[in-house]
Amino acid sequence: MRIRSRLNLSYPLIITFIALCWMSHPALADRAPLPAIDLPGMYQRVLTLPDATLHQEPNGSVVEHPPVFSVMYVYDRREFDGDNWLEVGQDTLGRSNRFIRADQAEDWHHMLVMRFAPRGLRSRVMFFRDRATLADLTKSVRNRSIIASLEADLRDGRPDRNILAAVEPATAVKYEDQPYLFPILNYFETRVGLRDRTTLVNIAGLNTTAADQGKKFDDVGSGLLHSEFMDMRHGVVFVVDTTRSMKPYIDRISAVIGETYNAFEQAGGVDKVSFGLVAFRDNITPDPRIGYVTEIALPIRSDNRAEDVLGALKNLDVSPVSTQGWDEDAFAGLNEALRNLDWSDFDARLIVLVTDAAARSGNDPMAKFPGIDVHALKEEAKAKHIAIMPIHLTTDEAQRAGNLLKAQRQYRALGRAGDIGIEKYIAIPAKPVDAFNSAIKEFSAGLVEATIKASQGRYALSAGNKPRKTGGYGVKDMVVNEIFRAQLEYLGEQKKTQSPRFYRAWASDHDLTKPNLTSLEVNVFLTRTQLSALGNQLKRILDLAKEGKTSSERFFSRLQDLATRTSYDPSRVPWTQDQTIGDAGLLPAYLSKLPYRSDVLNLSESAWLSYGLTGQQEFIDNLEFKLTAYENIATFDSWVDLGASDIGLEVYPVPLSLLP
Repeated sequence: MRIRSRLNLSYPLIITFIALCWMSHPALADRAPLPAIDLPGMYQRVLTLPDATLHQEPNGSVVEHPPVFSVMYVYDRREFDGDNWLEVGQDTLGRSNRFIRADQAEDWHHMLVMRFAPRGLRSRVMFFRDRATLADLTKSVRNRSIIASLEADLRDGRPDRNILAAVEPATAVKYEDQPYLFPILNYFETRVGLRDRTTLVNIAGLNTTAADQGKKFDDVGSGLLHSEFMDMRHGVVFVVDTTRSMKPYIDRISAVIGETYNAFEQAGGVDKVSFGLVAFRDNITPDPRIGYVTEIALPIRSDNRAEDVLGALKNLDVSPVSTQGWDEDAFAGLNEALRNLDWSDFDARLIVLVTDAAARSGNDPMAKFPGIDVHALKEEAKAKHIAIMPIHLTTDEAQRAGNLLKAQRQYRALGRAGDIGIEKYIAIPAKPVDAFNSAIKEFSAGLVEATIKASQGRYALSAGNKPRKTGGYGVKDMVVNEIFRAQLEYLGEQKKTQSPRFYRAWASDHDLTKPNLTSLEVNVFLTRTQLSALGNQLKRILDLAKEGKTSSERFFSRLQDLATRTSYDPSRVPWTQDQTIGDAGLLPAYLSKLPYRSDVLNLSESAWLSYGLTGQQEFIDNLEFKLTAYENIATFDSWVDLGASDIGLEVYPVPLSLLP
């Protein structure tokens, strides 16, 4: 098994998964696995349990002891001498099939898998031995005190093994370095208290053996080598709007960065932080005097000196003429910073966006990078562990022009990059300039404080005494929390921290004491082939939707024709005005079985008409942005080869939010 990555990964993959294939995969042999009853277009699959054995024939000689939770495809189910047996194979080609007793395998009905949400404000995830205990805990008025008691026992190295099956390690588990997947066997929706919804998930553990069960909790205590922090490097890139109105703020950024370097020099940590600078304006077609759309004024490098940064800022002038409209191409500036700068030398990574305008949407014909929008930028930042902090200067003119609300929606979403529990969007009145100056100084103070602590071998935040609040965070708090998140990820990378070992357990997908924070993120385990096929079919629907803006009847008539040619169930009859794209079988049927609401699957002709031109354009934009996100995911390094030696069968956990 191998992962396509720049990293040299010599350790075994934590969990053995076999890629999920479409029944229409071109390489399939004549004999295929049994079709899944509840997931049309998919095969029946099972997870092997501890002590499972594979046999040449039912009750025959043992030929293999598969790793726990290997995924097998089911080719046949039969009874032999009173026992139920499964004929299984590791691929969909019918090669080298074996037999396993049915009680040594568990049906895996979903493609859903969990991944740890980024660390930071949230607590460590606890895995409970049974659902009843966890469900009772979510409803208890003593919730916080019980959790606090369990956490105290963990810190003291005496966990209650009757309650807990495992606990998330104290350091962060980086999927890119130690690939892991938690297949979801079952889930149950409930509430924490009376208000906050959460989902309790029954998760299969990682690649382990029966002898490992219950022996220890991985990384229970806090005995970390804090000296490892001393080698951390911190990279900060300012992405700055350099249109005419921004001149006073560029001057303030320059002044504060100079002060920041002075503070680092006095504290002895100037070699621990580097700054980079990306400038953006807007499309120059209306007036070439605008100069440029984006410009990397200073690449971020570990040997950047204070004079390099200050010199770049001094040379960073504003546009001599006004740009067209209110929007600027902020997404182009962020895209340059995320994709075209080399972040590899840095362990803590921050982008500070400074602008007084909304971003030009990726579908705008004047955008430098078509299709690049919030979805694509967030996924790129997530893949590279980069936090984004948008500082939005609000003006009365933008308010009157209706530009503020659009900017707020865009930048609030981007502000979730990094620790998703804290929205790092900062809105500041453009006048007086002193308000912006205070925010930048707060940022500087937080960066200096957290970086110096790291250089001394200390946590930016106390791991046992993190703030309990999730709202009202100041700029300094945001920076310190992101450095803390990076510290946990850095230690996890250095120590090659793996996910906890357990056979199966129950956990909450939200923090039990701060239920508005996500602890576990739901993903769908897809192959390159699946993601490509999904994108191609979505592209066909998108093209027809663009045509359908002028004629609803033409749109659905063409969809009907497309369904006849490409549907997963071509025998479906044409749909009525209130039937949906999902009814037509235009997208894989498994989408309708997943726990999310699909805007595309639920689209009917009557709904399309009710959207109006504005709503139809938003629908089209959303599809385009997701398609761009698919294209970006295809370029990521962390696709995993699970032994098939077929690039099309490499897998990646795709977030539910990116499905159509």
